[in-house]
This record gives sequence, C-alpha cells and structure tokens, in this order.
Amino acid sequence: MSNIRRIARGAAATALVALALGLLVSKRHIVLRSVEKNITPRAAFLVEDDFEGGAGDGWHPPDSLVAAQSGAVRVDGLAIHNETMELSTYRMDFEAKVASGGVSWILGAQNSANYHLYKLEKSGQSKQSYRVVHYPVVEGKSVTTQTVSKAISLEPVEEDFHQISVRVSEGRIMTMIDGRSVDHWTPLEWNPGGIGFFGAKGGSSLIRYVVVHSNQDFWGMSLAATLITIHCFEDPSPTLRECLAL
Repeated sequence: MSNIRRIARGAAATALVALALGLLVSKRHIVLRSVEKNITPRAAFLVEDDFEGGAGDGWHPPDSLVAAQSGAVRVDGLAIHNETMELSTYRMDFEAKVASGGVSWILGAQNSANYHLYKLEKSGQSKQSYRVVHYPVVEGKSVTTQTVSKAISLEPVEEDFHQISVRVSEGRIMTMIDGRSVDHWTPLEWNPGGIGFFGAKGGSSLIRYVVVHSNQDFWGMSLAATLITIHCFEDPSPTLRECLAL
C-alpha cells in the first residue's frame, strides 16, 4: 500500500473518530439540557440579600437600590432580581419601613415593563391605618381596572420595620404582614417571573433584608445538587473535583 493511500486512510479514520466524538458530545449536551429544563422547576432555590453596604449581586439595575443605613436600602425606581425570573412557586420574605409614597414589591416580572405590583401604604390619620393595593402592569402601564385595595390595621413594631411574607403557588398569592394574613389574590393572568421592588423617585421607604426560596425539602435539595453536577460537566474550565468542591 502506498504512503499516500495509508495517509488517506488514516485521515479518514481520524475524521470518523472526530465526527463520532462530536456527535457524542453534542448528544450529551442535548440530554443534559433536557434534564436541566425538566428538573429546574422542582429543584431547591435560594436567594438572599442582607443589603449590608448596599444591594448585592443580581439586582437590575443595581443603582435603584440605594444604601440608606446599615442593612437597609432605599428603593429609587424599579429593581428586579435576575436570578428569580423563572420562579412560579416560592416564598418571599423581607422587612420594610413604610414612609412617604409607601413601599412596593414586584411579583411575576417578565421584564421591566410587565409585572404585578403590590404596595403597602399609610391610610388615614391613625398610625395603625394602612392599605394593601395591587394591580398588574402591562407594557409599562398600570391596569387600573384590575386594582384591588384593602384597608388593614398594623400594630406598631420595633424600629418601624414590618415583616412582610409573600407565598406564591401557581398564581395564587397570599400576603402576610407581621405574621398575620392580610390578603389573598388570584390574578386573571399569571406567568412565572421575577421578584423585585419599586419606589417613587424621592421616596423614603426602606427595605431591610430579603430572602426568596422554594422547594426547600429533601427532593428539592437533591435536584439542586443534580443541577450543580450538570453545570460542572458543561463547564470545562475547572476540573470536576474543583467544580464539585470535593
């Protein structure tokens, strides 16, 4: 057999091996992506920020959360947390000090122009009189025809920071303030989306500490570990041992 023929056969064999490896890698990538897509909604999720020194990573735009005092920020505009954009069932807890303009939080954000807005504001002359208001925002405009407003009474709390807890489950939203249920709402339309905060320019309400979590059980934790492993296989930069911190 001539050298040219041997070289040709060698090149052909190398090409076939490369093609087979390429298909294997590609198939593995497709399989991993499919697994990741299917288990992500059920995997454990946790985002928290104590706002020490200002807003942490993940907020967009970050300059909408302005450091006001140790462990608290003033909301100046709209801020959405990027890591929460695909959540559908979760719990959100934070502390808020209500001042002029009230304090608003965002649920189900598709982007900066489409979301559901909740607002806690003072109402009337009594220091204990408040109201919870919520409505959808579509393409940057409030849908006032779907506005819900409910008068509530809140007892004075230490440092005037109220504990607000929001539970979202498949579009059913329950709001608790200082451990007491104050509102239940099922929007006409609901899609998974991000959480955030909103404050009018020049407002003085404060947010102190926020945590968002879901699926904090054994199965959720196990699936979260599986996602970490998938990401390690997909990222060739560190070794697998380094990626998994073994």
